[in-house]
Amino acid sequence: MDNPVYIAIFGDLHGHIALAIELAQLWERTNDRKLHTIYQVGDFGVWPKRKEVDRATERIVKTSPERMIFNRIINPKRRRSNLPDNLAEIVFIHGNHDNITFLDGLDRIKIPIPIDTNGKLKYLPDCQVYNNSLRVGALSKRNKDALKELRKIDVLLTHIPPYGLAREKRGSKKTRKLIEEIQPIYTFCGHYHLPGRELNPIYRSRVFLLNTLDYNRRNRLKPGAMAILTWYSRRKNDCEIVDQNWYNDHRG
Repeated sequence: MDNPVYIAIFGDLHGHIALAIELAQLWERTNDRKLHTIYQVGDFGVWPKRKEVDRATERIVKTSPERMIFNRIINPKRRRSNLPDNLAEIVFIHGNHDNITFLDGLDRIKIPIPIDTNGKLKYLPDCQVYNNSLRVGALSKRNKDALKELRKIDVLLTHIPPYGLAREKRGSKKTRKLIEEIQPIYTFCGHYHLPGRELNPIYRSRVFLLNTLDYNRRNRLKPGAMAILTWYSRRKNDCEIVDQNWYNDHRG
């Protein structure tokens, strides 16, 4: 591959979809580059109906109405998209604060599953792979098919970090074991709402923790919710966390 592809990866959104789109398009403008794909590591904010939200979301939805923005961006009945036409496709996995029943009920004729009629927003189910310039696999929970289906991937998206990396004695032991076995070049995770950073590698696999995309009390973006992967080939690639100050410096 002579020219690289640029890929954005976001941490937990919890409904801050419009903000993620704003950051992605701002990165394109300020760097004069086009994103190939936007990936997201779960807790996207998939709540088509208010009455179906979980308790954690219900407690804060009144003060954070963006938690229910999913059914305004993607009309769940008509599946009509309000996403910008020039936006790169967004591919997400599910987290523990998404409507998994709704996602499990989607037609799986195509993987990843188009959520809207324009195919801008797509859901990558557990243990499925999207082969699009590079092979990206989803792991939401370890099951018997994970090792077989995800063996030859380049990037692993998982909601909960592998055990012992982001927090001492916390995380998924099964996810860590899988990474040890399949050795993806990159693993991206979220869940803990901690500052984004590169964690210790698992053998040769680089692991990145991404923060939740939200504002702190000073109305500044929380650090490390977005990463950019520059991909030439399996041998030539790199990734960096985007500094949150970049957004605050450029949004005006």
